Amino acid sequence: MLKKPDFLFQLDFWFKFVLLISVMISFYVFIQILVVKDLTYKSMFSTWQFPMLLAIFIEVLYGM
Repeated sequence: MLKKPDFLFQLDFWFKFVLLISVMISFYVFIQILVVKDLTYKSMFSTWQFPMLLAIFIEVLYGM
């Protein structure tokens, strides 16, 4: 009988996964605005977003 992978049903796995995706999207927007100077995402960007999401992600990974 096949055993289901248990990690797919754990809430902390999905929380970390969604948080990682949000950090990656925030990093992309951060680079587009500050390095590439593309103002497409300027209306939804704030300078605190990427560093704060990165700090939360690191805290979730290593703080527990």
